[in-house]
Amino acid sequence: MKDDIALKELYYQVLKTCFAYEIHMEPGMTFIDMWKALIVKMDDQTKAVLKARLQQDVQEKRGTTFEKMLLLLERQEASFKESQKQIG
Repeated sequence: MKDDIALKELYYQVLKTCFAYEIHMEPGMTFIDMWKALIVKMDDQTKAVLKARLQQDVQEKRGTTFEKMLLLLERQEASFKESQKQIG
């Protein structure tokens, strides 16, 4: 029950943050699609805070959604670092 509430709260927080970053839901867009769009636009400090929080949620075994979100965030960071190497 507690994890369901946390997941619903997470969904609404991501949704509100997407609107703040001017990312609007499109028909058929899933929660994970919103997250993917959001992590591309977030600044490094925000990503660091969210990454720490997601790591804590994963350690507390809050569910696979948190694990997926952390994995996607880490992949996006690695991809960004790789593209910076290629540019520089």
